[in-house]
Amino acid sequence: ACYKTGIILEGTHARAFAGKAPKEFGDLLHATTVGLFEKAGRIIGE
Repeated sequence: ACYKTGIILEGTHARAFAGKAPKEFGDLLHATTVGLFEKAGRIIGE
């Protein structure tokens, strides 16, 4: 679930990078994605 959600959030980050969404929102979603991927890594490592 972490990876799937992260991929969706990164789509909005890409849109923000392209100027089609607010940069601040894209940065927030990217940071959230990084956190989700780190969480997924911890879960897999258990």
